[in-house]
Amino acid sequence: MAINKINATPHKPDFIIHTGDLSQPSKPSEFDTLDQMLKGASAKQTYFVPGEHDMLTDNREQYVQRYGIGTRGSGWCSFDHKGVHFVGLVNVANLKAGGMGSLGHEQLEWFEDDLKGRSASTPIVLLHTFHCGPSTPIGAGEPTTANKHCLTSSASVP
Repeated sequence: MAINKINATPHKPDFIIHTGDLSQPSKPSEFDTLDQMLKGASAKQTYFVPGEHDMLTDNREQYVQRYGIGTRGSGWCSFDHKGVHFVGLVNVANLKAGGMGSLGHEQLEWFEDDLKGRSASTPIVLLHTFHCGPSTPIGAGEPTTANKHCLTSSASVP
């Protein structure tokens, strides 16, 4: 389990960033289970960026109430830690035909405003969980997962 690995590290992390799909079908019991598991994590803080499974059943209300405190829109957020600026973007709230997500105008405006005034030397980590597309065969009749997620991180904006 990931929490056991985190707790076994010699240096305890300052925070954890969970990049989505905290649940499968957004059931309260699944969020309750996650809450109990995270209580055992040694990190001081946990941040969340939602996946589309976190928003399936109730127009993301449960997710935002539990994990989106202080976030904007569908859960996008930013924070600073030890001189690094972290940004979590969400493109799974408004999935388009074919299952592809989009950031949307409001979030992009917020992102631009969030970065204004930052020094070009400020390291920036961009966290973005996104829907990668439909299943495709990978050989021997084994399909890939229909809902792949990818984590993008990058440092420093010129």
